[in-house]
Amino acid sequence: MGGKCDWVFGWSTTTHQLHQPILLSQSDVSYLVNYLWDDRKHWLQAMISYANPGLSGLMFIFSHYVAYVRDIQRNPIWEEIRNRVLELIYRYTLIADRDQLPAACAIADANAYQKTLSDIVPMQVDVEDSRAIIAAYIKRFSFDDALDMIKRRDPDVMLRFVPHAIDEGCQGLLSELLNHTIKYGWLYVLEEGDVDEGMAGEGMSDKLKKFIQLHFTSLLMLVKPHEPSSYRLEFSTKEQILNVAQAVRFGSKIWYVDSSSIHERDTFDIAHSRGYIQVF
Repeated sequence: MGGKCDWVFGWSTTTHQLHQPILLSQSDVSYLVNYLWDDRKHWLQAMISYANPGLSGLMFIFSHYVAYVRDIQRNPIWEEIRNRVLELIYRYTLIADRDQLPAACAIADANAYQKTLSDIVPMQVDVEDSRAIIAAYIKRFSFDDALDMIKRRDPDVMLRFVPHAIDEGCQGLLSELLNHTIKYGWLYVLEEGDVDEGMAGEGMSDKLKKFIQLHFTSLLMLVKPHEPSSYRLEFSTKEQILNVAQAVRFGSKIWYVDSSSIHERDTFDIAHSRGYIQVF
């Protein structure tokens, strides 16, 4: 990401650019990545409690460092470094200001990779960390900026992380998490669906297909983790989740957005999603 910009950081020189003072040395970047990773729980708590720092520039340097250790150093553990950097970026997107989010999400996209089952591991440090992650994700939906969310796609980026950070002790937050996620999903589908309707004969866009796959995979992972031993839903949690699903299916209203106005319209009947409910 960002092209050949080693010279901007002072990491290299070319015949076309003036030598720049080192912005952060590679060793300093390595130290920062490891320092924040080792204390990632308290780093997130500090950003939630005290400030929303503008760190998209630092996340970009981290991202470029991944490319540096992969392509220049040919470091055999570059994938481990990438995974740490990617989680730090995900954690930052949970609290980043709106003007920082587009850059942060683009950096996350640039470092994303296709995971296999063996790659999927719990990403929370402990139950307290999990609770902070879920609460920060839920808070994103309290800002009443659905239009901007759809354009930025920041929930899409967060959904690559949040379902992997659910601790058994946080089941009380699951129903609210699912409720916001489902509502955002419908908003996105309706908005993109209207775009698709204008593309006569071309069918559903690849963008919409990818979103639906990510969205429903994330929802499924929230209620049925891929490792049964990680946690089991309590009966009261199952009941709350079913209430959310029924509210979406029967007579609930959601907000549908187009370019000129906001309309209220009934939700679609999600009877075809029985498989989702039957995971219990």
